[in-house]
Amino acid sequence: MRSRILSAWPTWPTILLLISTSAVHASVWTATSYFQLSYSTSVYSFLTYYDAYTFTSTETIESGVTPTAQPISSSSVVISEELTILYVYLPAGSVPESDIVTGFSINTSVEPVTVYVEPIVYTAPASCPTPFTVATVTEVYIPPEVVNQVTPTAYSTSIDAGAGSFTQVTAYLSQGAVPINQTSVTNNFIYSLYIANCENPTATAAVYSSPTGSSGSSDGGGSDDNGSDGLEVCSLLTGCTTMHTWIIVVATILPGIFVLGFVESYFWFRQLMLGKSALRVGTICWMLLSLWLVCFTRHVPERSLEDQAALRIQWNAMSAGTRWKLWWRWGFRRAYPVDLLGPDPTPTLPAQMNSQMRQRQDNTTTGLDVPPTYDPADNSAEKSVPVGQTVERGE
Repeated sequence: MRSRILSAWPTWPTILLLISTSAVHASVWTATSYFQLSYSTSVYSFLTYYDAYTFTSTETIESGVTPTAQPISSSSVVISEELTILYVYLPAGSVPESDIVTGFSINTSVEPVTVYVEPIVYTAPASCPTPFTVATVTEVYIPPEVVNQVTPTAYSTSIDAGAGSFTQVTAYLSQGAVPINQTSVTNNFIYSLYIANCENPTATAAVYSSPTGSSGSSDGGGSDDNGSDGLEVCSLLTGCTTMHTWIIVVATILPGIFVLGFVESYFWFRQLMLGKSALRVGTICWMLLSLWLVCFTRHVPERSLEDQAALRIQWNAMSAGTRWKLWWRWGFRRAYPVDLLGPDPTPTLPAQMNSQMRQRQDNTTTGLDVPPTYDPADNSAEKSVPVGQTVERGE
């Protein structure tokens, strides 16, 4: 009989067990995960042949359990500048079976959001004419794997009652509990807005509260140069601009789009008079301001090439004043100007379509498929003979 010791298909904890590293990169936090070796034997026999295989795997030990057994091996992985995870591997039987993770569960409940803040003292830059210091708090990041390593001194709770409401818990740490790097200091709301500009925010009683939980004060003796109480509107295209600037931009753009809609309306009216495809009532500019206008906007298809040639002659014969009057009369209506341009080219019912086709064939036979030339001396555009209308000729 032979006995062999084999390893199951290695997972990444098993690979780390085989490759132990001694170099540990410095990080702010270090979390320890414990694993226990597990052995299983499989026997293979055929006739007089007998063989036994022993498989080695790892079992995860519950978080919060600190085994006392001597570890077999250890390794470390640097997750980020804030966190390094140390993996410790123990021999079989180091902890009871109750301390072994047997499965994973999904928590579907809404947990409170915890924000950690720490006291900090800002010092004015050396270039400031008057030195000063500001004591406030700043938000610090603590990885979820090491939250049990900190002990807050106080808590405060707030509830956001908006859409998708949640509860936020602010945990206050003692000063120096979490190292704060220089980048976090210079990016802080209070430092970048006031202290970097040699302004002491605590010189007045008007208190500010920053988005990151920091607090300070602003000058209450005048208007805020950053807009309405320092509010900013941010987007991917424009970046962050003050609310005052956005109000000016919106108050300028919206009326501009509305006026531009009249220019577009005249464009569609000219298309209609020339027998081309056009929109009636609404324009694209006005639809941008109100989507309800889409329900009232009508599309008119183009006329035949023969009709377009005749209608262009009629349009060119009109004076600018006549075009202007016709635009104000017909440019904002949904109805088609039948008295001016002839039958409506928009197909409605099959019977009406067949009737228009028969009428067009009859007019083509008599040579009256196009309207007569517009007379500039006649100021009444409605007296023009419509396209497709039969004219009585005297003998």
